Amino acid sequence: MSGKRVAFDRAGYPVRGRHRLTLTEFRQKFVDAIPTARRKELWRKFEGMARQAFASGIVECIIVGGSFASRKPDPNDVDFMLVLRQDVVIENPPLDKRVWVNRRAFGQRFDLWILDMRSVRAGSEAERHFLDFFCHTRFPERVRGVIEVIPNDSDSGS
Repeated sequence: MSGKRVAFDRAGYPVRGRHRLTLTEFRQKFVDAIPTARRKELWRKFEGMARQAFASGIVECIIVGGSFASRKPDPNDVDFMLVLRQDVVIENPPLDKRVWVNRRAFGQRFDLWILDMRSVRAGSEAERHFLDFFCHTRFPERVRGVIEVIPNDSDSGS
C-alpha cells in the first residue's frame, strides 16, 4: 500500500483539497482497500481509459471526485475530468470530436468532463472554476476534496 495519505471526512469523502496520487496509488486506496465487485468493475473500465489518455501525451492529470473517490463500497459511477497540458491547442473541434469516451461503451457508468476542448488549460482560472464546481455537492455548504490522478512513470506518453 502506498505511503501517501488521503484524509476523509465523516461521510467518507476526501477532505477539501486536491490530493495527488499516481494511477497505481489510486487503485490501492480506492479499489484494493475497498475490494467490492462494483469497484473492481468500474476500475477495470476507468483504468483502460486512463492509461490510453496518459499514453496520448496530452493529458496532464485526471481529476476524480464523487462516490468513486470515497469510501462508499458501491459507487454509482466514476465522475472525472481530463485536464490537458497547457501547451495543447485544440481549436474549435467538430462536435463529434469533443467527447473522447463513448458513454455507451462504459454502460453509462462515467460522468465525463473534458476541460480543455476550447480554452481551459491546466492551472488556468477556467480550470479553477470547473474544479470549484466539481468539488461542491448538492448542498452548497459541503465542499469535498478531489483526487488528482497522475500517470505512473510507465503510463506517460511524453
